[in-house]
Order: sequence, then C-alpha cells, then structure tokens
Amino acid sequence: MDSWARFPHKAALFYSGYKDRVAGFKAELARAGVDGYVPFWGCTNPYERLLENRTPHKRGCVGGYFNTSLKHHAVVKTAYELGAENVLVFEDDVRFLKNVGPVLAAVESLPDDYDAALFEWTPMPVAGTPEIAMEIGTIRSGRVNDHWHRARRFYSMAAYAVSRRMMERLIDCYERPAHGAAKLRICDHYWCRILESDPNLNAYVSSGNVCIQACPQGNTPMQNMRAKYDEMGVDRGEYAPW
Repeated sequence: MDSWARFPHKAALFYSGYKDRVAGFKAELARAGVDGYVPFWGCTNPYERLLENRTPHKRGCVGGYFNTSLKHHAVVKTAYELGAENVLVFEDDVRFLKNVGPVLAAVESLPDDYDAALFEWTPMPVAGTPEIAMEIGTIRSGRVNDHWHRARRFYSMAAYAVSRRMMERLIDCYERPAHGAAKLRICDHYWCRILESDPNLNAYVSSGNVCIQACPQGNTPMQNMRAKYDEMGVDRGEYAPW
C-alpha cells in the first residue's frame, strides 16, 4: 500500500542557493516512500514571477523570506489552477524519523476533513507578532487520534498538506493587501491569520513531529528563528541526520 497515494499532487521545494541539499533531500523523500513529486526550483515557475511582480508586500520582506513566500504560494496556486483537491509540500531541509513507520501511520490516519495538516510544526513565537505565538499546551489538548491534534496557532511550512478550500484562502490572503498580506513578512504567518479568523477550517498538526527541519543553524536566514524543538520534547537523534 502506498500511504502517500492520498496526495496525488506533491511538490518538493528546491532553493537555488542551496544546491548542496539536493541529493540529501531526494534521498530522504525516497527513504520515506515519497515519489511522483514535482520539483520547484528558484523562480522558474510562471506563478512565482507573476507574484513577484504584483505582490503588495515585497518591500516589507528581507533576506530569503520573500523568495520562500513566492515559492510556497506558487506551488499552491499551481495546484489550484490544475484543479487539485489537495497538495502535499516539502521544503528541502526536511528529515523524517529514522523509523518511517510512524510517518506512514500519520499519513494514513490524517482525518479526511483536513484543510491544513502539518507533519512538522514548532511552538516558536515570531518576533514582533505575539498575537500568533504558539501555545503548545493548547494544541496538545486537541488530540483527535494517536497521530494528530487539532490546532489553529502554529508555525512552520516544512512539510504540509492543504485542501482546495485552504488553497483559495492562502492565495487570496497573499494577493490581496486588504486581507492583511501587506503586514506579514513570511508565508507561515498567513496560516495563523486565516485559521484564527475562520472556525470552519479544519487544521491538524502531527502529534509527535514525524519530521523536522534539520539544517544546521546559520545555514539559511530562516535559522535566526530556530524551531524550539527542545520545548516540545523532540529528540533530534530520532531523525535522519543532515
């Protein structure tokens, strides 16, 4: 049984500035049984170029934040335009548990009514935006099965799946400054705004983080805001090495 078959549309995000990650990323996806994905490189996708030209908040972004936002929204918009009912996305520094059994179990047990599902998440508050800081205890009180919790306030987009309904909300939030996109710097923040404003959306996070962002600190601008895995009881030794 191919556990990942429930996601016919998959995307792997490769960042052109980190070509040293490519081999390891491909090997890690293969080890977890993820295949049939579409690679996204740099700004080669037409939707990325479209968004780069029209997005209202480009001047508010620094470092790699803007390119990251472009890439995630290009993937979502492409999947949406293709008519996909969902899309599964991985960033190039993701590493799964050494034992992939729980990873596949999480995929198989994800509730069918999800609009957003994070296989990796962090409790890290974002500087200057305390209103979307994560509360670990609140999330963990929302267990729905052995592998998933209901959630609305979380951070990270290293490994996630979104429904068509969530795609619509993400695209709308990103492209229309009236919806607050102009005030947000990185795409992770949109999730919190969207989910907290719409109680009809169903969001879940992995109970035990079946994968993590594994790149060493300082390897990317995003690492200035390191995931506080220690606060979650995450043992990095249980995951495939970088």
